[in-house]
Amino acid sequence: MDSPTTLIFIGNGFDVAAGYPTSYKDFYESDYFKKILNNTSNINQLAKYIDVYNNSIHGWADLEKILYEYAKSDVNDTDQAFNDFIDIKKALKRYLSSIQEQERLNDELSELVDTWLKEDPSTKFFSYNYSKFLGPYVRQRNPSSSNGCYDVTQPHGYLWDDIVLGIDESQEVNDELSFLYKSYDDKYNNSNIISHIENAKRIIIFGCAMGDSDYWYFKQIFQNYENKFFEIYTKDEKSKQNIFNRIRQITQKSIADIKSKATINIFKTEN
Repeated sequence: MDSPTTLIFIGNGFDVAAGYPTSYKDFYESDYFKKILNNTSNINQLAKYIDVYNNSIHGWADLEKILYEYAKSDVNDTDQAFNDFIDIKKALKRYLSSIQEQERLNDELSELVDTWLKEDPSTKFFSYNYSKFLGPYVRQRNPSSSNGCYDVTQPHGYLWDDIVLGIDESQEVNDELSFLYKSYDDKYNNSNIISHIENAKRIIIFGCAMGDSDYWYFKQIFQNYENKFFEIYTKDEKSKQNIFNRIRQITQKSIADIKSKATINIFKTEN
């Protein structure tokens, strides 16, 4: 099977732009999280920890950073910590399942996805969301595709099966808390992603925070930047600066150096 020449990486910003309340704040304010937080008969210490630091959590990348900070704190009962973590993951899955019964792309995003697919018939999607509406939409555009393109891989799992939540292996924790590593989850799927990145000519990123918990993925992407065309969609000027800062951290190179060997176009979804 030939490698796709265009890779599209989709983050939570895409689902939010589609009109779905899938942000961290939406989950935190939901009855699903509050039920765990306010359960006095079965106290969830991780939920309590998240609640204490809630004001510093602005997105999923921040939540995953808090998971790492929690793992570095004085966790005495690691079995209870595991159960607390699983309960939060189950609550998140139930919450997201409750709001996605009528999933569909809005007209603006439908037009954007159609444009991407028309521009390059060899296109592969990697969605780091759990939602299920992008895959069917993309496959409808080319239902007879036999080369694996026009397809959507979800490395962090699916709502209809199970979801992956946690931290990156670069964030060292005690062995007893290694259940927090995303890559340890049976549903974690990054098959062939390195070869796809190496062979791709064009890489599109929409709505990805590029946080520490996804360091491995974006390290692979931006350490293979030479002669590639990057098209990055983000919210506003502040998030644009954050992206450039993150790329510098990952590559240990200046943006000027990278732009001398690659093309980077950034599009802001909000003015």
